[in-house]
Amino acid sequence: MLQLRADPHEFDHPDSEESVDYASADAKQFPSVVEFLAACPNATHPSPSVPPARFDSFDTDRFRQARKRFSLASVPGDATTRVARDAWDHFEFVAEFGATFVWFRWQTSA
Repeated sequence: MLQLRADPHEFDHPDSEESVDYASADAKQFPSVVEFLAACPNATHPSPSVPPARFDSFDTDRFRQARKRFSLASVPGDATTRVARDAWDHFEFVAEFGATFVWFRWQTSA
């Protein structure tokens, strides 16, 4: 499992209080997305009542920006994705595609 944590000092303005958490793993390592999320530090589990959707159906600008900045793996547009939080100060999702799980969280306290 690959994990990355970027604190506010990794951003252009540390006073923005932004942070990024990212994890990816081969699905062979975890029998389910629930077990994968349990291994991610402080991950918010998506509500079971929220149906999965295609990754490209979400506003994923924060992820694209972080992916470029921190050389994160890309997520294909047709990945099965569940958004756990989508707010101005917190965006978090888990995606599953092929044999890969990806968890991403961007947040700010500013």
